[in-house]
Amino acid sequence: MNNIKIIQNNSVPQWLINHLQDIFPDKIPRNIEISIEEFAFLQGQQNLIDYLISLNEDDGEASEE
Repeated sequence: MNNIKIIQNNSVPQWLINHLQDIFPDKIPRNIEISIEEFAFLQGQQNLIDYLISLNEDDGEASEE
């Protein structure tokens, strides 16, 4: 089993949030032929990032670990 704990006490490390924001930028794709399903998937990625950020806001500042 992996000994690395990413989330402790509902706190998400800031490096993880930054990494997710880098690889899943909050931008509308320029490709005008995107399907509604693909668009919904992209929205889901942003909803997950927003949720992780909200965990830190509820618990104070994000952990730097």
